[in-house]
Amino acid sequence: MERDIETLIRSFTLDLQRLTRSAVVESVASALGSNGVPARRATLVAPKAGASSAKGDHAVRVLEQVRATPGIRVEQLAEKLARPSAELKPVVAKLVASGELRKQGQRRGTRYYAR
Repeated sequence: MERDIETLIRSFTLDLQRLTRSAVVESVASALGSNGVPARRATLVAPKAGASSAKGDHAVRVLEQVRATPGIRVEQLAEKLARPSAELKPVVAKLVASGELRKQGQRRGTRYYAR
């Protein structure tokens, strides 16, 4: 039984490594373009005054609140931070994507925890 488990784990890690390498190669090829010349970069647009700092402040405040109240929902965060939940949803999504928060549940029942 242990050998079977070890074999499955080895197989899984090899598949994962292969897929990761493949994704990296695709990403680099996409960045370089089909002829080996770097793809054209998008023009950067300056953010609105105070926009990035406001979102950064929201992220910090959301993290503090989630650490203080594990299992909190977005609606509860909105109440505690006196901000509309629609404004906090993208901030929470970015924190989940970055690994700073983890979520449990679905839709309105989703609860967030700090990592």
